[in-house]
Amino acid sequence: MRGSIGVGFGIAALFAAGVVAVALFGDHQSWFVRAAKANAARCLTVSPCSRLVANGKVMTKAPPPLIAASPCAKPVAWTEVTAISSGPTKIVLTCSDGAAYLYHMGTLAGREAGGEQWIACKDASCRAEAAWFGR
Repeated sequence: MRGSIGVGFGIAALFAAGVVAVALFGDHQSWFVRAAKANAARCLTVSPCSRLVANGKVMTKAPPPLIAASPCAKPVAWTEVTAISSGPTKIVLTCSDGAAYLYHMGTLAGREAGGEQWIACKDASCRAEAAWFGR
């Protein structure tokens, strides 16, 4: 009986540790979103990434459009477009600092655009460009 009580307490301790870990660090989905936000800030301020142009062309290693003082240079400024994102295989984020941008982490079917891309939106809603990523 002592052994089964010990096993019960061990299982309870593991479960509690899991609950605490999820509360502190978030679930696996939020890890991907946090990584995508950091990558979006880096991609549009420091490192060149693929730029998608509205007519569907891909500009590889396009110069970053933002400066370090831009609000979008901080990962917390980016928000997930949940209507399009589908977990770790495709995450779409948006940010606006006067101009609006969409960032896509994931590959695009049928295009040689690398693993992350960005596009400048025509208006603040990014509706037309978001529909393009939703394909």
